[in-house]
Amino acid sequence: MIRILHMKHLVTEHELQYFENEALHGNTVFNPDNRRLQKEVSESHPFVICVLDVLAQHGLLRGRQVGGVVAMHSIKGCRQQAWHTDYDTTKSSRKKSIGVLVALQTPTFFETPDRQYKLSSGDIICFEQDVVHAGAAYAENNTRLHVYLDVVGAPRALDQNTTWLTK
Repeated sequence: MIRILHMKHLVTEHELQYFENEALHGNTVFNPDNRRLQKEVSESHPFVICVLDVLAQHGLLRGRQVGGVVAMHSIKGCRQQAWHTDYDTTKSSRKKSIGVLVALQTPTFFETPDRQYKLSSGDIICFEQDVVHAGAAYAENNTRLHVYLDVVGAPRALDQNTTWLTK
């Protein structure tokens, strides 16, 4: 399942700069060229609360808990990640965990083996734990948020950098 939602809240320049600065002071993440950085941010940030409200309105928080929120920044020239999932797909229950990407800039991309999704600022793409994807290559700097909605009782690994590579 992949679902795109739209926020009524417009992303301000202040919010974009805040999350970009946070990510730039974070750590490099799984990427072939070390041009992708991320840092955990608080669930209590007013913008994150707006995102969680949208997710709740669409029923995506039922039976799930927030397993982390990170600001992510790709530096101009960042290459695409390898295909992966953010969750161990061998550990599943009837309800699936969900990954969420929140576009803070236009364009922001989400890649699957079959399609590239082009998102505008304020778009939210939600994908179930078994969706194979890759962080996109970026010709320009790009900042976005990732939210992890874990199934209650089955959280992600403690290491937020954990990914499961696919062939």
